[in-house]
Amino acid sequence: MGYGILGQIQSTEYHEKWIHHRSGHEAEFLTAPESSTLTDFGQSYEKLAQLRPFAADRGVFITLAVSVVVPLLPVILAVVPLAVVLKTLLKALR
Repeated sequence: MGYGILGQIQSTEYHEKWIHHRSGHEAEFLTAPESSTLTDFGQSYEKLAQLRPFAADRGVFITLAVSVVVPLLPVILAVVPLAVVLKTLLKALR
């Protein structure tokens, strides 16, 4: 949240300086550090927005679950009938 506010302030100041009050300063625009700073901030903000609380996504957890469950299937099916296992799985997925 704080990064968004910081970006908004920076963008507003940039817009004010280089759009609203640019007349007479066009030559300075090409060497102004604000353009580079705004671009760098935008790229950093984009990376921050992509961060997740866990490094793994849903696909990794599904792969892990399948790799754990598949070797256990013969043991489970030896104790519990297939119909009961499928009913339980279907109920869990609902």
